[in-house]
Amino acid sequence: MSNENNYSQYSQISDPKQQEAIEDLQSLKLHHNVEVEVRNGNVVGIFFWQNWIKELPESFSNVKHLERLTLGMNHLTYLPNSFSELKSLKELFLDGNDFEAFPEPVLYLPNLEWLDLGSNNLKAIPESISSLTNLKILNVGYNHNLTTLPESITSLKKLEILDLTQCYDVVIPESLKSMSGLQIRGLDDLKVDDNGNINIQLLIRDFGTPSVDYYQDEEMRNNVINPNDIVIKDDKIFIRFSYPLSKDTTFEYENKGGLTRLDLYRCIYEGYKKIYDEEEEAVGDPGTLSQRVLNRARSEGPYGIWGHYLSELWIERIFYNPQTKTVEIFIGS
Repeated sequence: MSNENNYSQYSQISDPKQQEAIEDLQSLKLHHNVEVEVRNGNVVGIFFWQNWIKELPESFSNVKHLERLTLGMNHLTYLPNSFSELKSLKELFLDGNDFEAFPEPVLYLPNLEWLDLGSNNLKAIPESISSLTNLKILNVGYNHNLTTLPESITSLKKLEILDLTQCYDVVIPESLKSMSGLQIRGLDDLKVDDNGNINIQLLIRDFGTPSVDYYQDEEMRNNVINPNDIVIKDDKIFIRFSYPLSKDTTFEYENKGGLTRLDLYRCIYEGYKKIYDEEEEAVGDPGTLSQRVLNRARSEGPYGIWGHYLSELWIERIFYNPQTKTVEIFIGS
């Protein structure tokens, strides 16, 4: 899509300064997914997602009537100080960028209702977030280095949703847990079961739970939700394969820097593929139980596979124990 088409509403913008701001965006050589919403001659919405931009022009502050702004999936590490002048902003999406520190200009947006900072590299949320008194939704999920939440969040009386999905190391103040009317998402990721296991979610957009051999399909791999999130920080792990096997087996995997969600999916697929290939090489394909019962017959190879072929295995749940560095897979069929 060309920039000319993306900014087809230019003629509706009445303020020259707002026109200048949008033109400055054009000069960033954006790639795609750019939309501008104009109402009564003013720019009220800007959507440019996955354009790999690293910074915003200072003139961006001229879009004074902006209410909705999507900057997701870029490479932003900071916001210019002039960003704080966007006092009309209600919804701000900064997910999937490279923020390591909370962008301070956001703290001066009094009308902000929805703030999405998911999938960045944040380590802490500042006490001064209490200035966002109209905030209803705060997403800081998938910030795997996040360890600190301030008590001051409890002063955000309008806050309805706090997303902490896969913020494994964050400490939640007790006062926040008991905050009336607040839904904290991702608590299942923050808690461990009696055996110390952490839940890891693996889903495919528009399909939900994936089968093991969906991994072979490039389109399916491309639609894994949050594929590049580091879900296991350890470089070396073990995956235990138990179903539908008569003889449990464990394989070791190593990936420097930890494993992303897609890395983990690949390891699970490769493990099961190895098991089925070695079983068939040893004893062949046993076929189905009967002409009417199409379940795979049991084979007496090294793994003793029974009941199901590889294409019939669905990854329903994944748990990781960071103490034993072992992944447990719950397979449906």
